[in-house]
Amino acid sequence: MSVIFTIVVSDLSTCSDCHASSVCMKIYILFALHAQAYANNQHKISEEMLTNPFLKAMRICEGTVSILDVECVVYSRIWCIFELFKSVMSDNINYEFDIYTEIDRDIGAVGITHAYSSSDHGNPSVKKRRESKFPLDRILQATNVDVKQAEASVESDRTFILNTITGRSVDDQVVDDYHDKYVELNNIMRGIFVAPVLERIIKEKDEDTIIRCLEIVKASNSRIINLNLIRCSRFDDDILIKLVDSLPLTLTYFRLESNKSSVTVNRMNTCLKKIVGIPQLVRLDLLSNNIDDDGAKQIADALEFNNSLEELNLFMNKIGAFGAEAIANAIKVKGSLVELGMSYNNIGDDGAKAIADALKDIHSLKTLNLDHNNIGDDGATAIADALSLCLMQENHSLKSLYLFSNNISADVKEYLKLKSVNRNRKISIFC
Repeated sequence: MSVIFTIVVSDLSTCSDCHASSVCMKIYILFALHAQAYANNQHKISEEMLTNPFLKAMRICEGTVSILDVECVVYSRIWCIFELFKSVMSDNINYEFDIYTEIDRDIGAVGITHAYSSSDHGNPSVKKRRESKFPLDRILQATNVDVKQAEASVESDRTFILNTITGRSVDDQVVDDYHDKYVELNNIMRGIFVAPVLERIIKEKDEDTIIRCLEIVKASNSRIINLNLIRCSRFDDDILIKLVDSLPLTLTYFRLESNKSSVTVNRMNTCLKKIVGIPQLVRLDLLSNNIDDDGAKQIADALEFNNSLEELNLFMNKIGAFGAEAIANAIKVKGSLVELGMSYNNIGDDGAKAIADALKDIHSLKTLNLDHNNIGDDGATAIADALSLCLMQENHSLKSLYLFSNNISADVKEYLKLKSVNRNRKISIFC
């Protein structure tokens, strides 16, 4: 019969070549595998709960790796549900839960990981490319997982585990038919699968499936969503609205590209304030979305109420002088932003002057990118004079300024470099 077999390892590379190449975790990890072995006496689990090796292992581990079979049968078993519960609903918010499956002999294993693997190098795009290989059919099967329907070889095990999940007495022989904890665990589980491949679902699946998956994401505790929907005709105003309404409050990173999709500029602009207003958002990449000055104003208005955002990238939009001024003034009021990228817009000299005027009072910003913005000598000179004043302030944090591919003369470039240094400090200028 198939039961749970637990293995604790200190170095994943000693266990599996395919996992080592994908994850390379140097931490204690609990493997929860279906195997022909007995790890503990599951049919006397109520007496052994405090001492059995399964729970002892989980208490010293930093994460769980779940191996998904082709039919997703693993999540129809109550002990696998119990692993999931202990992994994603424990008090340890740093506990990792990763899911791997085998594709074929050429690719081998592919995984969806709670956080970054070492091979991602902290890059969300690398993580997305790696996870996008996960078979979509298995993901959609997993969205039908229902905690309450999980089975056990012995009914007392199922009763005990379900009561543990709901907080009911472990000695109770009755289980709740419905409980908020069932719903919460279902939502978290489904979100773990759907969020990393949401881009593929929007591009490849029918509208009903898209809407169902967006509802799953909304109810999940997902932290990273990365979408490149450039030239995606399926991505229209209606899907955009549903997407924005579905972004979970737990999100810390959001990336959206939608140029040459079916989304209109007006609809994008109206959604921006809600996106920027996500309360735990740390990094926001809104590159290539046709955002204009009106959209920049929406972003600026929302920035004044966002206390978490540290990185904002508005690369390759249609923001002009008015939008640049609005964003600069918002950052001046709310000082959490560390990096601002506005390259490939059209802020011109007027926008550069507005940023220069605000720069003296922006103390959180470390990196500012204004490449490809049609900035001439007047705008660059204003920025140079502002930099000189920034250097006089001990609490000013600006370290790097990018001005590549603008219309700045050689003399003004030298003036910029001259004004960006004093005897105590230096701001690196790239132009």
